[in-house]
Amino acid sequence: MVLTDKELKEIAQFSFKQMKHLLKGQICSIRFETDVNKNGDTIYLIQVIDESPLPSLTTITCHSEGYNFHWGSSTPRFLRAEMEKIMDGA
Repeated sequence: MVLTDKELKEIAQFSFKQMKHLLKGQICSIRFETDVNKNGDTIYLIQVIDESPLPSLTTITCHSEGYNFHWGSSTPRFLRAEMEKIMDGA
């Protein structure tokens, strides 16, 4: 199933808001950004910065066919699991 841009934006924003709320106190900051990929399609980025044990940036790219994680090198497993659950809608 391929999402429309409007559906994709709504889902990405909802996931961002859930992460911001549920990970409060466990992360340093979270940002929501819009970008365009090499095919000219709009994508949405959720960027999460944590500092346990070291500063680390995780980027979640939301696109019309789903999403993918680019994990920060020091992102702890418990945060990875929480982010995965939120993105999976659990």
